[in-house]
Amino acid sequence: MPRPGDAGFDQYKALHKVALATAVRQLEQELGSRSNVHHLELLDRMLIVRPYSQSKLSQQELADLQKATHFDKKELQQWYKGMFVVV
Repeated sequence: MPRPGDAGFDQYKALHKVALATAVRQLEQELGSRSNVHHLELLDRMLIVRPYSQSKLSQQELADLQKATHFDKKELQQWYKGMFVVV
């Protein structure tokens, strides 16, 4: 991995940014197919998750999200009530 000032660092940063954006879109699609996720956004070092509004997260959706992410039940329920920001 090149460091700032090294030859190729700018290209590395550009590729890193594209790879990260692609990973966020793939995660958005995966979570959207398994749960109520409407939109994911990467802002600096925060991942912002916006769900479709629905009154309650089903037990199956909760179980699927726990398997697909590193979040616990309480964090997922908190996220589901509104926008959840991951730092």
